[in-house]
Amino acid sequence: MREGIVDLPDDDPWAVKMMVDYFYHFEYDIQSVREFSQISSEATHASFGETSQIPSGLVLHTMVYALAEKYNIPGLKDFALQEFKAAVAGHLTAPSFLEAAKEAYASTIEADRGLRDVIVTTFHKHPELLDQQETRHALKESGTLAYDLLIYKHTNRSFSY
Repeated sequence: MREGIVDLPDDDPWAVKMMVDYFYHFEYDIQSVREFSQISSEATHASFGETSQIPSGLVLHTMVYALAEKYNIPGLKDFALQEFKAAVAGHLTAPSFLEAAKEAYASTIEADRGLRDVIVTTFHKHPELLDQQETRHALKESGTLAYDLLIYKHTNRSFSY
């Protein structure tokens, strides 16, 4: 490692950028990340890769949430959860909600109920989502999400692990 350089090769570069923005401003803004991505410079391409695309807002909030858990940054984790909650309503019909649900269940542990509770509650409030083939396929792939939905319905909206 060179002096003054931190390398986080296992983490999504856009989520890391959001984390760094949070360190300076105690918040992050997806729009500023999108504007940043449009800057055409060698430094940007070297750090983020020529083909590194910005994930959807919901998926990015999910990645930042998982990153905050990984590096034990509770304020960032809370902020990402609030941003995720606020963004969910506008993305119900978009594939990004399902992508975010898959990402949340893949990147968080079962006992971490933050994102998972928002996802399950959203599915419960919007059962029409279950009419989509992509949703049904995702539920088959993620047994834990299907399990959470079943338990949520059966126990009158409470989890006990």
